[in-house]
Amino acid sequence: MWEKIVGRFPSNFIFYSTFASLVIPILIYKITRKLRKDLDPPWKKNQE
Repeated sequence: MWEKIVGRFPSNFIFYSTFASLVIPILIYKITRKLRKDLDPPWKKNQE
């Protein structure tokens, strides 16, 4: 019976892909936000 239950789970690749599809966009968003905060020219900083 245990083999039936475990056999229905997706493979580890699916879990890693799902995790990566969540984490990668969040990291890109945070890095971009940090870079824009530090590197925007002064006239763009005043518009916010």
